[in-house]
Amino acid sequence: MLGYIWGIVFQNSNDLVIDQNSLHLLYNKLAWVYDRIYPRIFSYEEIFRLIDPHLINNRVRKILEVACGTGRLMSIMEDAWYEVTGLDLSNEMLSIARK
Repeated sequence: MLGYIWGIVFQNSNDLVIDQNSLHLLYNKLAWVYDRIYPRIFSYEEIFRLIDPHLINNRVRKILEVACGTGRLMSIMEDAWYEVTGLDLSNEMLSIARK
């Protein structure tokens, strides 16, 4: 869901050009920076408020979050008693998510 929202937010931006090397740097070497910046860009609580009613209506208790990043949304879902498993290509992001 978050990856989908990321795509919507930046899909129409003509000013944003990110090459693969920059993404690798951000997601791996600068994972700790990502973890501090993204909560200022996205309201993970608001994202959760948007998806939680759908999870409740469909009786979802177990969630697989693909591209979980540093686990901010996962943490909110776990606090709401969901059983969440996160996947990400960046080991550095996952290291932060595990804390």
